[in-house]
Amino acid sequence: MILYKSFETAKMVVEEATKQFAPCWELSVDKLSACEQYCSVFDSFLKETDAKMFSVSVDEIQMTVALSSRFEKIEFESSKSFVRLTECALKTTVEPSEDEWEVTFIFSSLWKKSVFCQGVN
Repeated sequence: MILYKSFETAKMVVEEATKQFAPCWELSVDKLSACEQYCSVFDSFLKETDAKMFSVSVDEIQMTVALSSRFEKIEFESSKSFVRLTECALKTTVEPSEDEWEVTFIFSSLWKKSVFCQGVN
């Protein structure tokens, strides 16, 4: 059985994005904590679906965080973690193909305007 640790991956991706967004944007500790909780539920989802892979990305324009996975089958109605993630996400996409599914959960930005850039658009 695979032990998924999506928050470790998310933390690396978020740290890199934070460097790119500085100095006008800074990481919100509260929002990062929420991201850690989402990742915990996402790990459960990965385990439920016996996911083949997962990825974490940041949209540099919208500043949103996406958690994606690929797997063969799932009963969406019986997946508590899928339902919970869908409720927390801004957007959920489900893309089927012949032999697998790809699901992406998009979450709100983890960054807030820095005091150095208040009043700057």
